[in-house]
Amino acid sequence: MFPLPHKVSGTAEWGLLDIWRREKPEYWLTKKAYSPVRVPDAPLIGQKPRTPLVVPVSNWFDFTNLSELTVRWQVGAAKGTMPGIDLKPGASGKLTVPYRSWREGEALKLEFIDGQDRIVDSYALHIGPVRTPVRPRPDGSAPAVEESDTRITLTGAGFSIAFSKSTGLITEARHGTTTVLTDGPYLHQRGGYLPSWTFGSITAKRTDKHTSTVTIKGTYGESPVSFDVAVDGTGLITTTYTIAKAFSGQPSGGYKELGVRFCAPEEADRIGWRTGSLWSVYPDDHIGRPSGTAVAVPQQAAPAYRERPQGSWSQDTHTYFLYGKDDEGRECNDFRALRSAVHTYALTRTDGTGVRVESDGSVAARVDRTPLRWFDDTDPAITYHGAWTHAHGEGWTHDDYADTESFTFTAGDWCEFAFTGTGIEWIGGFGSNLGKIDVFIDGQLDTTVDQYGPVKQYQQVVYRKTGLAEGRHTIRLVVTGEKNPSSSNILPLVDAFHVLPDAAASRSLYIDTHWNYPDFGYGGGDYYRPTVRITDGTTGTVSLRLGSFETH
Repeated sequence: MFPLPHKVSGTAEWGLLDIWRREKPEYWLTKKAYSPVRVPDAPLIGQKPRTPLVVPVSNWFDFTNLSELTVRWQVGAAKGTMPGIDLKPGASGKLTVPYRSWREGEALKLEFIDGQDRIVDSYALHIGPVRTPVRPRPDGSAPAVEESDTRITLTGAGFSIAFSKSTGLITEARHGTTTVLTDGPYLHQRGGYLPSWTFGSITAKRTDKHTSTVTIKGTYGESPVSFDVAVDGTGLITTTYTIAKAFSGQPSGGYKELGVRFCAPEEADRIGWRTGSLWSVYPDDHIGRPSGTAVAVPQQAAPAYRERPQGSWSQDTHTYFLYGKDDEGRECNDFRALRSAVHTYALTRTDGTGVRVESDGSVAARVDRTPLRWFDDTDPAITYHGAWTHAHGEGWTHDDYADTESFTFTAGDWCEFAFTGTGIEWIGGFGSNLGKIDVFIDGQLDTTVDQYGPVKQYQQVVYRKTGLAEGRHTIRLVVTGEKNPSSSNILPLVDAFHVLPDAAASRSLYIDTHWNYPDFGYGGGDYYRPTVRITDGTTGTVSLRLGSFETH
């Protein structure tokens, strides 16, 4: 964000601190990346029993000797304080912790304290080898397979999963008597346009003594996609997707995420996880911490525009910079954050009943509200007339739906979307170069929308029409060529259309087999990865378990 004459502009909330001077996740990552006390953040291997612990350390200070610091250490219940070692700037050496009764599997916690009692850096070093997570293996007796005219049901010990024969999707998965999944599997990708799912066929059979498999086939646009959903006798669901033909029009920079999406009831409002991590120590409220729990909406006072939030950044549920002063909010940052290198990731109700992703660290997972049935501006159901630009993958489209938006500089240009329903929402935005747009419903002028705003706001409902008769309707947007006196141009911004009414609220569990966020490369971690592209035969496998899990 930056000031310009007569207005404030910007593209994102950059920086290590937010506007209220609260630490954002990048603050800790930057502090670790530039730490002047360098200790290999890895397990201590080869330590001799009943001898002091020896830790390699390097001094990256420019002028400070490490002897000027104090070291606090702890192993289990034992702890102590010791002076830092005599190590000049730029030198490396060994820190010897005088504790002999340690055991493999414990962690050596170190804090390096300066003369003003400030923590320069901290570590929690595992003593001995760390057990590597493995993929879950099928077990138990294969679920029974039952078929009717409308559905296929798999039933095992204490669980059942029903699939629709008309859509190929799960209609209900239960653990005991509790519904834990309501939909899926869907192919999931982020950062590009995904065509609608067209169902082809569904079959089910017992495949071995542990597993029964449901095979679902269909297409996304012109690309055949299949799902093999293998369910074992313990409620483990292993889903493998295969994309037979690459999608056309993929983003030049690749996708941000690719994997599988399932839906859970809205009552599933808490998560608990264990993951790999870049660092061994994180603040208790950092979204990158390797283990923890989070609830969808923290118990704190409701936020208000231009008032300091009560909690930390991770607990925020509103982003007024992106969504305007009337932002209705969403689940908190801690709940929605992408967790990579997942070992386990559980999404449950208050009583712990739900689903848990299980992995060898090769997948990422996150939860968000199930997206509304939005028709992206690139959807072929939308007709464009005139010199429109369809942008995607740009720095200024990153918060648009599907990372795309459409606009034109020419008065009289129009776009039209035909839909079946009783209402429609035009999803667009506001910005300093946007103009006034006429909105026609079924050929009749309904209103004129002024899309001007001093800063760009994304995914805004700029127009909403309800109360239409059930049936087929059209919405047409026409560029008037007029603008607010403060605007620099006459552009429209078309991001998506949302047909009303929509389905009941639910939460989506995204399990990514591929992910890459090059924009976050400056923060390190497991986000900057190989470019994600879909080729003929692209495949991936994810596993989640039905059950009751601890997320408190």
